[in-house]
Amino acid sequence: MTEVKKYWLPNGVYSFLQNVVLFISGFAGFVLLVRYYDKSEFGAWALYLAMTSFADVARAGFVTNALVRYASVQSSEEDYSKVLSGSLFLHVLFTFFLTVIIYLLAPSLGRIWSSYEFYELLIYYPVYAVCQIPFLYFSAIEQANFSFRNQYFSNLLRNTIFIGAIGYIIFFKIDFPIYKLPLIQAIAVLVAGIYLFLIDRKSIRLSTNIDISWLKKLIGFGKYVFGSNVVSILFTNIDQILIGYFYNTKLVATYNTAMRVGNFSDIPMTSVASIVYPKSSQRLQSVGYRGLRHLYERSVGLILAFVLPTILILVIFVESIVKIIATEAYLDAIPAIYIIIFFSLFKPFIKYFGIAVEALEKPDYNFKLMIGLLIFNFLLDLILIPRLGLVGAAIASIFALVIGAIASVIILNRLIDVRLKRILKYTFGFYFEALEFIIFFNEYKEAFEEKLKSEEEK
Repeated sequence: MTEVKKYWLPNGVYSFLQNVVLFISGFAGFVLLVRYYDKSEFGAWALYLAMTSFADVARAGFVTNALVRYASVQSSEEDYSKVLSGSLFLHVLFTFFLTVIIYLLAPSLGRIWSSYEFYELLIYYPVYAVCQIPFLYFSAIEQANFSFRNQYFSNLLRNTIFIGAIGYIIFFKIDFPIYKLPLIQAIAVLVAGIYLFLIDRKSIRLSTNIDISWLKKLIGFGKYVFGSNVVSILFTNIDQILIGYFYNTKLVATYNTAMRVGNFSDIPMTSVASIVYPKSSQRLQSVGYRGLRHLYERSVGLILAFVLPTILILVIFVESIVKIIATEAYLDAIPAIYIIIFFSLFKPFIKYFGIAVEALEKPDYNFKLMIGLLIFNFLLDLILIPRLGLVGAAIASIFALVIGAIASVIILNRLIDVRLKRILKYTFGFYFEALEFIIFFNEYKEAFEEKLKSEEEK
């Protein structure tokens, strides 16, 4: 009960609120931009987000995940400082490397997708990437210290500035080319990074020297997570990339709309993942495989409990939803949406598989799985997209996700005895627990207060 009260409940609330902020800001930005810019311009923006997300998750995999993994379990003040210093060094170095690569590739990528706006967006990206360094770094330190409160407020600040600026441009009808939006992103994320530094400066304890042994350890762990994250984001965006290649940025805009409507499970899934990730390694050390297995099965079961009724709602009201968020110009996204909404049944298995094997210090398992799924999805896309367009892309992805979910359960069954029947038991058990809680609310409330009172007395 103490752990629930001190960690899971408050951090779960803040993590959920943080992802709600990200969803609402992303949704608000989407609604504003899709109405202000034409389809080809918005398609260029969607391609830009898909392409630069590679760099963002690459840094998260190579630097942030390793920092959270090792800093969260350090009892030694000296080692904690060495982890933080080595991580900061890698972060700066890796960011410089990635931004140079993107800047050099921008002209070629612009020609491939025949989009001047896309080319210009990539040219401005390095400014945003450099301004991201403090925000990503201090956010990772927050997570390593099992705290999510300031992450929530920093994301709220960052997205309020970004959406506020877009709203100002649109309201006053300012002529603002879409390729300059990364500059607004840069200002917003820099302000959020400064906020985190001012709030968390006491927990930022850096060593004066870069410890080579810790640097090697961070790189050794990070290289597989980096690979897994890059492959994972490529797997997520390969449909949009190939649609842009085979067709044009207008159709990319339509598919991006379908993905935004269909990927409704990302908020709860990411929220739970954020608080489960730093706890996974600790739970493995304190309880063993049984504790990690319980985290995986319970987390997947909880997300599926949310997904099932939401799918039903989307199937019934999909046309109205598209009209509200993207106007009738995007109704051609509906056939693909009917397939994409079922992605959420299989994504949690793969998402939490990555967390589980990283806690087991076997990140190569996730890397190999994601590589296999990416190749399979890519080959299906090449066959189906030219023939079926958006629907073909959606079919290719759902086949890959089904295979990935099955493989995840089989591998974790061998490693930590994960069982599908226990996951489904948690899923349907959640509905009975929720119903019981509603019916017997007063009794639950009194029992909960009694437990808290007895713990405080102890």
